[in-house]
Amino acid sequence: MADHKGSTAHASAELERETGLIVSAMRLVSGGGATRAIVAGLRLTEAALRIAAVDAADLGVIVERIARPDRQGHDVLIRPRLYALLA
Repeated sequence: MADHKGSTAHASAELERETGLIVSAMRLVSGGGATRAIVAGLRLTEAALRIAAVDAADLGVIVERIARPDRQGHDVLIRPRLYALLA
């Protein structure tokens, strides 16, 4: 039972870390510190993106999931919504 609790706690901490990385990158792009950003090597991409989606709309950025060639998770590209309007 302790292993299950430990693995759940680890997954929760990993999800929080990955979500934080995505949100930080979104703030960087939204604030003009970068024209785009990539967060690489994410394992819990789907869950982290669901959480970060609320902030993406407020920050005016687009978040795109990119499959990794090794099929071990995803990378995430963040770019300003303005670029989508110009394309």
